[in-house]
Amino acid sequence: GIPNIVLKVFVNTIAPLLFKCLHAVLCLNYFPKAWQEWIAIVLRKPGRSEYTIPKSYRLIALYATMGKI
Repeated sequence: GIPNIVLKVFVNTIAPLLFKCLHAVLCLNYFPKAWQEWIAIVLRKPGRSEYTIPKSYRLIALYATMGKI
C-alpha cells in the first residue's frame, strides 16, 4: 500500500491519479485485497487494577488507509 506520509506530503500531486483509481474501483465493483488488510493491536484499559482479566484490554483494528478513502 501507499504509506500515510506519502499521501500527506504528495496529496496535490497524486490526487488526480487517486481519483482515477478510486473511480475505477467503484465502476468495476472491485475492492483490492491489499486495501482489505488490517492490523489488530491490544491496548490496556486505563485504571484497571487487574490485567489478568480479558475485559481489561481493548482490541483496536488499524485498517489500510486506501481502504478507508
